[in-house]
Amino acid sequence: MAILLVRTIDNTHADETRDIRGAWKAGDIVQVLPDSAHDGDTVKNPIADGFAIIKVNRTEDQVKQYLGPVSIATKRDEFTMRRLNGRIVATRRQVDDTVPVVRSRFSVSLAGLPASRYVEITAAQLLTRLTDKLALLDVE
Repeated sequence: MAILLVRTIDNTHADETRDIRGAWKAGDIVQVLPDSAHDGDTVKNPIADGFAIIKVNRTEDQVKQYLGPVSIATKRDEFTMRRLNGRIVATRRQVDDTVPVVRSRFSVSLAGLPASRYVEITAAQLLTRLTDKLALLDVE
């Protein structure tokens, strides 16, 4: 079994672009941990505020596919500066780059999460709770 560490509250940033790209949002899968990371006893091992633990009957490798940011391939300008006959000359070239779009590709629905913020579910139940943020992304 694997454990998903999931954010239960939104982090925010005043800059809208940074807020969308880099701030953890409720439902974002922050980390995948081994089964031994938490024994399910939320009294002896309380879960930090702002997080939930979802234990799913799959291995770490099987659920790691739900981790990671979404990035878009793009090009950016790169400048090289040099001196030539007492003047500064800038040379521009375009390079391939990736731009992060959202911090976590998948979001887990937290509806019906118990007050303990700990739940054990099957892989099928996890799939019904997942939203792929890439499907919600419009690129102009």
